[in-house]
Amino acid sequence: MLREKIMKHPDVIIIGAGISGVSAALELAESGVRVTVIERYQMPAAMGSGWTLAGVRQSGRDPAELPLARHAINIWKTLNTRLEANTGYVQSGNMRLARNKNEFKIIRTMVDKQKSEGLSIEFLTASDIESIAPLLSSKIHGASYCASDGKADPKATVNAFKNAAERKGVKFKTGVTVENILTKKKSAETDKDKTFYSIETTSGEIFADTCILAAGVETNILLKKLQVQIPLTIPVVSVIQTTPLQHCLNPVIGVANADLAIKQQIDGKIVFSSGVQHEKSEIIENNGEPLVQPPVNSISQLINRANNVLPSISKTRIERIWGGLIDLTPDALPIIDHVPGVSNLIVAAGFSGHGFGIGPTTGKVLANLALNQKPEVSLDPFKFKRASLSHFRKVNHSELLHG
Repeated sequence: MLREKIMKHPDVIIIGAGISGVSAALELAESGVRVTVIERYQMPAAMGSGWTLAGVRQSGRDPAELPLARHAINIWKTLNTRLEANTGYVQSGNMRLARNKNEFKIIRTMVDKQKSEGLSIEFLTASDIESIAPLLSSKIHGASYCASDGKADPKATVNAFKNAAERKGVKFKTGVTVENILTKKKSAETDKDKTFYSIETTSGEIFADTCILAAGVETNILLKKLQVQIPLTIPVVSVIQTTPLQHCLNPVIGVANADLAIKQQIDGKIVFSSGVQHEKSEIIENNGEPLVQPPVNSISQLINRANNVLPSISKTRIERIWGGLIDLTPDALPIIDHVPGVSNLIVAAGFSGHGFGIGPTTGKVLANLALNQKPEVSLDPFKFKRASLSHFRKVNHSELLHG
């Protein structure tokens, strides 16, 4: 009986059912690994992956992150077939606007830089913009445009990964809170130097040889129990959804200083979000689901910014307002690495508001790390001990577009 109980233990426990966690679960299951995913809330994508505008972009990224984004684009192209579901992914382009002369210089410099990095991106004049997005304000000075970027439906994507993973045998425990992560030594003589994990949860204790922590803004709460911390701040982003508008916007829209992003959904609804706001905001649970209250004074400012870029928004009504929390690192780059000094504990955190688009690749490299395989993409820029975390490089806000 004891042997039967032990055999049912997973090989890998993943904490967090956002896009990083569920994509890693599928990758591991396809390699024959037994996986259990623990999610605090009742539904996957309850936090970061759920509130995002779900841009799938290469443009505007830090050069260190660009290889992840390029790799992810190739996965996205065939993802619907692989997952046997509609993720809502379309390669509709990404446009970043210059609203004044200063932003014009910023965008022009960014385009030149990214071209030198091998990205297919172009600079648009006002007349060029009109041919791609005719309902944008005529006051826009110029824009970058990357036609190979796109967008997806965040909740549909995460649920598609979850369903595909379940078909491969992955177990999901939703509505379950992790209370403690304990490392223990195996007692058998052949394995006496190996560590395994005891994950204490509100539904009991679960054991596994490897643990992947993909818990977003809650990462440090769990790492604290292991006396490990990541330099994260947790700013809030305000998000507004309108009633449907006749289809007028294909690309995802951003701006030079990243204080606005706009997307039109397939149902015609416009969703737009603010930049990061360093105001304290807490998670409130409502029927097992998280709610984040956006700063009240930010809403009118956000509406004004959106109207100035897309005047047609004035023809709609506000249908929903919510907030999202971001796990922001000092250099706006994620940590994807084994935790130093802790055997078989892997962390994926600090995606700084733009982790969704690279999620399928993040899942793949997390599986590589768990299986002790060399990832196809270098993870050197995303290690715990990188210099930019030690010196707390100041983040350029233009790096913080969502997706």
